[in-house]
Amino acid sequence: MPRVKIPNVRFALSQTSRVTERAYIELHFHYNGGKRLKYSTGEKVCPEGWDFKKRRALTTRKFPQGVDINEALDRLATYTMRIFRDTNLGNIEPPEFARKLNVLMGYEREVEPAAPVIPPTLLEFSEAFANKYASDHPRNRSTWKTLFLTLKQLNDYATDKGVRLDFTEITNEFFNDLVVWLYAPPREYSRNYVAFIVKRLKMFMQKAFEAGLHDNRAYLGFKFAEVDSDEIALGFEDLQLLSEMDFSQKPQLDLVRDVFLIGCFTGQRVSDYNRIKPEHIINENGLKMISIVTKKKGAKVKIPLFPILDRLLRKYHFNIPTKLLATFNEDIKEVCRLAGFTDTILIKENRAGQEKEKEVSRYTMITTHTARRSFATNFILAKIPIHLVMAILSHKTEAETRKYARISASQAAKSFSL
Repeated sequence: MPRVKIPNVRFALSQTSRVTERAYIELHFHYNGGKRLKYSTGEKVCPEGWDFKKRRALTTRKFPQGVDINEALDRLATYTMRIFRDTNLGNIEPPEFARKLNVLMGYEREVEPAAPVIPPTLLEFSEAFANKYASDHPRNRSTWKTLFLTLKQLNDYATDKGVRLDFTEITNEFFNDLVVWLYAPPREYSRNYVAFIVKRLKMFMQKAFEAGLHDNRAYLGFKFAEVDSDEIALGFEDLQLLSEMDFSQKPQLDLVRDVFLIGCFTGQRVSDYNRIKPEHIINENGLKMISIVTKKKGAKVKIPLFPILDRLLRKYHFNIPTKLLATFNEDIKEVCRLAGFTDTILIKENRAGQEKEKEVSRYTMITTHTARRSFATNFILAKIPIHLVMAILSHKTEAETRKYARISASQAAKSFSL
């Protein structure tokens, strides 16, 4: 193996025309096959005070400052050789060599290399997004709860599978495995629940893409359609029976029944009808109606002020206490059970990818959302033009409204006899 020749550090004066004129001392270092470092030491000496043979300043009585100058030069020579050896015998360009000398001499600070920016994982981004949404929209509880629900499922999947869920991991293989995992015991979720999780997952991926965190577009191909659910609607006769029930001894059930009826006759979401105030009541050509802008879609809707609506709104002085209804879905089932909605109905249930039929009592199927579906169903059966029903529900298409309605075979048959 050939022996590597170690170069020497040399010092020289910059050119000057007079012997007594001070000139800068320069460091010259030729290394690594032709690289040349020319570095000003910052020290000055006149030619008569310089030993051209030893390449150092004289240290005579006439030039006492030579001692300090030579100490600085020796230190520079030492630093030069240290850098040369630390860079694999000069595997460094002259400008960077000079910068390192400046740092060692204390002329400038070493700049710490910036820590590499590690992009967040899908889970980290989704958690930050959900927290920010909840902070920015505290009243949209139903929306941000769905974000955290999806985040929990993704976290559980990642823990179970032992993966980080980087954006690059969101592939078709991941999608198929996630669906299988959601269907598998002990979860065995319904098809519509899985479709809901997939929809939110795609939203997280889209928001992260818009933020420039990834360029993975595989999620656009994730297809998982919902199926029509067997949610039910209550007819006008059912609602009349509910309104006549005496719950004076059970104030919580009385309140739940009233709020449910308000939903049935406005067709609005809870977040909209709980904001109805006296100023929302208008009179157009002798017809009283409620005029309100929906919270979710920002649509302006006008709803006929039916007598039952007028009575219930006044009963609560236009201050519907829906925030007290933490157990609404459980309580409305009890209201409907007491009202006698205990007849058995056959429903289809799609769980863990399998569709099954089962018999249930009708009251067990009733939730807060049944009110909005009942509005759509009843007024379509009452032969109100569907585009008018669509406008009140703030739907964009008739197909959406038709899908929303829950018209049983017997209800359809009865409508032809009217």
